[in-house]
Amino acid sequence: MAKKIKIPDTVKDLKLSPKKFGKKIGIRIDKGMPKKERKFYTKKLWNKYGKMATEGLNDAMHILSENNPEEKKMAKVVKRVDHVLESPKTMDVVIKRYKKNPNRYPDMIHLPRFIISTVDYYNSTRITEAEKLEMDEKFDTEKLIDFSYHILKKPIKYYEKRGVNDVPAFRLAAAVPSAKVFNKSRFYYRNAIEELFKIAALDPNQILDLNVIIPSMIKVDKTRKISKKEFLRHFCFEYMCLRLRNKDLMEDSQKALNAELTSFVLDYLDSMKPRSLRELLKAYISVRKKEEYKNLKGAHPINFVEHAAANSPYLNIQNVVQDMLEKNNNLATFLATERSIRE
Repeated sequence: MAKKIKIPDTVKDLKLSPKKFGKKIGIRIDKGMPKKERKFYTKKLWNKYGKMATEGLNDAMHILSENNPEEKKMAKVVKRVDHVLESPKTMDVVIKRYKKNPNRYPDMIHLPRFIISTVDYYNSTRITEAEKLEMDEKFDTEKLIDFSYHILKKPIKYYEKRGVNDVPAFRLAAAVPSAKVFNKSRFYYRNAIEELFKIAALDPNQILDLNVIIPSMIKVDKTRKISKKEFLRHFCFEYMCLRLRNKDLMEDSQKALNAELTSFVLDYLDSMKPRSLRELLKAYISVRKKEEYKNLKGAHPINFVEHAAANSPYLNIQNVVQDMLEKNNNLATFLATERSIRE
């Protein structure tokens, strides 16, 4: 049975306009009010509404960081976050309150990822010019990005010290502001990998050294939130499960990253104990079977069938895969890069 998530009132109230929120807490501003009285109650309303919106965003970020934001049950929470981001006036109040006391809102560190995701969507070729104009009216993009930089000052500085350039460091900090997210959901591993591909496309001159970046993700907090062994196992597994829908449309920098990631993951898998590797491959096969059942398209990065060949440099992988195929040759369907091996 799925765990029921309790949504606090602060998050539920994010959907309310200032007027409706005022009505809820008993603050009414009528047109016939004297100017001085109207000004007093307007200020009072915005003070309370701003407090609710800032606390609500912080609470929403806590919930979303503890769960997979893409799950259906999270849709209402995401919608309420979008409702606040789409109001420049509300965000002005939120930014002001956050900057006064950032320590009071620790989970706001996850907000930049949602801001960047929204900006990326509206900058994509998937939307019309009319939709882009609508975004210009709803979002103060420059202010939201500046706010994101402010929230992420510490993780950005951390990544930059390890040789990651300005914009990639910003995006990496938004994707992985804290290693503790990796304890919560598979989503954050996949999101980190996908962000690396986006960074590679944005800055082709940026050399993404995985031997620097991956340990940096684990140690981004002052105190480690996840063990290196656990992180690498989940990170490599998520890369194995990645579906490369448009490999032919990749930038050269993305292809280079793909090759480096593949080598990194194969080196890790080959260093595993045979029993542990077999268990990981069985879990991978289970994912591939589910994909086939759902008719999900896309090639996977690693063709394990090729590594069962005699000339594979990864002897541990070779021995384990060969043994699995000898016992059940039908597994070749799910250990190849694509399902088309059947045809």
